Amino acid sequence: MPTLVFEHTPFAGAAGILGTTLRNYGHRFRVVRPAPAAGMADAMPEDLDDVDAIVATDGAQTLLTNAPSWAAAEMALLQQAHARQIPIVGLGFGARILAKALGGEISADGDRGWQPNTLSFVGREEPVYKGIPWSTPQLFWQSESLAKLPEGAVSYAASVRHAQVPPAQPANPPLPKPTIRAFAAGVFTFGFEHQWWLDATLCERIGAAHNAQWAGEGAVSERLGARIAENIALYLMPVDRVHAGRTKDLHY
Repeated sequence: MPTLVFEHTPFAGAAGILGTTLRNYGHRFRVVRPAPAAGMADAMPEDLDDVDAIVATDGAQTLLTNAPSWAAAEMALLQQAHARQIPIVGLGFGARILAKALGGEISADGDRGWQPNTLSFVGREEPVYKGIPWSTPQLFWQSESLAKLPEGAVSYAASVRHAQVPPAQPANPPLPKPTIRAFAAGVFTFGFEHQWWLDATLCERIGAAHNAQWAGEGAVSERLGARIAENIALYLMPVDRVHAGRTKDLHY
């Protein structure tokens, strides 16, 4: 039984390190591209009867302005999957559309660049973050952000946006409110905005396009991302139980 991948990019492999790791652990993918660069869009599944896990990838789409026509249909499927306790991982835009589907809110505040990503006390105890330091440099590249989590969801990581304080500001201005970077809704639903799934090569390409040298940061991020991806494969989506249809008895 396949892992359903909502691929929100016009190119293959948007799940990055996570996709490679899940394949190495034996997952079979059913890829749905609702917005390809050319040609016909893939149809949304009619139901989730043969789906045992879902990955919703990052993409350039927005939800507050010019939301894609297929967003409502995808959110309806994510709502169903969450209600049925099918494991879900949302990455970047995938995390935001997942949060919105479950009643969360999105802000128009975007980010470009590397920031310290800090785990919450709850996040530090989460097996998905096993072996990950409390605070690590992570890449953020998005035009919208998580503003409010769905009811009952828990923040697992946060960061403070880079801010330039004008000279007229007081010597000790109030600290900006941290931005939510990762969350869990229940036991089987996870969303991530810190882009740990990007490998070092892709990080360098993004940096080069914007005249930034990120070779060192990208290598560190890739090592951390590989660990998170492996944790997801082992704890949230173990293939032996997924293929046996027994995902609900796996945690923790």
